[in-house]
Amino acid sequence: MRRIVRTVLLLCGALALDDGSALADPPDNIFVMAKDIGDVITLDPAEVFEFTAGEIVANVYDRLMMFEPEDPRELTGGVAESYAIQDDGETIVFRIRDGLRFHSGNPVRPEDVEFSL
Repeated sequence: MRRIVRTVLLLCGALALDDGSALADPPDNIFVMAKDIGDVITLDPAEVFEFTAGEIVANVYDRLMMFEPEDPRELTGGVAESYAIQDDGETIVFRIRDGLRFHSGNPVRPEDVEFSL
């Protein structure tokens, strides 16, 4: 019985000495934001449908076209600076902005955009 009491007291003492270093405060000049990413299934922009992955994709990938913030019915350029619908009504031609680069430093080419569609 004495052995159990001693063990329990030692465990309580060890827990009392825990300084909470796992919950360390960041320096004053650093902002830390944490988010549960347990619902992320994919980061493929063509297949993202959950909110968390959608936020990540929006911050990682540039879109070909975007919605105007003031009027979501209107499109504005993203990677494409402009677009034109051809007379047949089945073809859309996008003009890609000059000077765009991937994170690797490689230039964005029309073939890259075509491959992504």
